[in-house]
Amino acid sequence: MVTLLTLPLPWSDVQPLLRRALEEVGLIAVQSFDLQSARGSLLDPELCPCPNHGTSHCTCQYIVYIVRQEGQPPISLEVHGYDDGTNVSLAPPSDGIIDESTMKLVRLAMDQLALVHDPPPP
Repeated sequence: MVTLLTLPLPWSDVQPLLRRALEEVGLIAVQSFDLQSARGSLLDPELCPCPNHGTSHCTCQYIVYIVRQEGQPPISLEVHGYDDGTNVSLAPPSDGIIDESTMKLVRLAMDQLALVHDPPPP
């Protein structure tokens, strides 16, 4: 996994901003996994303690987005929220091949997202 961006914000704040940033550069982002939804579907979530907190009360989030550019193979972005910080990472594809034009747009979206939350000094 390659970390693309770390923000000092909770995942719930980053998630809509990330989707918007990806869409603004022309990418399509589809959420394919949500940890809290998966935990909520368990018959007994108490049996699934958080590896970070060590308890069944978990405020972490792990979301996977399938991101693609029209006509190009998709890539996977992972959003991991832990306490008040969020990491956005690139999950390596199984074949190891990443479309460079899609990756360029992903990096542009990450740069724009970083600027919004960490603007340069005046």
